[in-house]
Amino acid sequence: MLLKSSVCHQLNPVARPWSPIPVQQVWPSSPNTGQTSPTQRTKGFGQFHRLQLVACAGVETTELCSYAEGCLPEGHCSIHRMQHADLGGASTLLMRCFGQLGKLRLSDIEGLLAELLDEHEDIAFLVTRLTNPHDEALLPPGRESRVIGVAVIDFHGSSRQYLYSLQPPKDDPYISNMAVDPRFRRRGVASGLLAAASALCERQACNRIFLHIQAGASEAEALYLKAGFTVCKTEPPSLVQRLQGTEPRKLLMQPLPRHGLQSYLPAQLGR
Repeated sequence: MLLKSSVCHQLNPVARPWSPIPVQQVWPSSPNTGQTSPTQRTKGFGQFHRLQLVACAGVETTELCSYAEGCLPEGHCSIHRMQHADLGGASTLLMRCFGQLGKLRLSDIEGLLAELLDEHEDIAFLVTRLTNPHDEALLPPGRESRVIGVAVIDFHGSSRQYLYSLQPPKDDPYISNMAVDPRFRRRGVASGLLAAASALCERQACNRIFLHIQAGASEAEALYLKAGFTVCKTEPPSLVQRLQGTEPRKLLMQPLPRHGLQSYLPAQLGR
């Protein structure tokens, strides 16, 4: 897991991957499909070309800026940069998915997320929010949205947890802590997060992305392979892993052929 505190390399603030996109509204189209309007979107995030790019023109803060939107049977979903209001929901989701690995407490995760969010500009936190649900019982008490997906993109190796094997290249972005609420899995939420992460990395002129999975995680591997990742290397099982009954890991890589959100924008708008 990335959840740790460390000194980070600072990105050029002008080139932050979450900087506002100067467009009024545009629906990115796949090279082979043509444009897709909101009324033509199917339920779920589906393919990346069906994601709507939302207006951010003239917005100095990205608090209200979403990278993509979609519809689930339960309500409206959108992918955003994480805000402090998301910390509780994101921490709860990460705790449910990963807490047992490091015996972490919820307060530990929330505090560390808050620190990383405030102090480290080379880490991008993405959340998928459910809003305006058909059943208000799906929302936490007193909240207007629910965090149903989380992904963390680390753009520089100095802020990563040291891995004794299968260390990804330090100058390439690395995705970690990808988590989707169990109730909303198999709906395209993870695919939407991956697509948004790829687009952000393309905006940083990155050529590839890396991530790890457990060797036995067949469903996760199928998701990443479908998204364009390939397996670079699999670590041999260690004695510690055998004693603990854990699986060895695989290092996956996705090349970025530069056909994401940014290349769908007209040239004058993508600058």
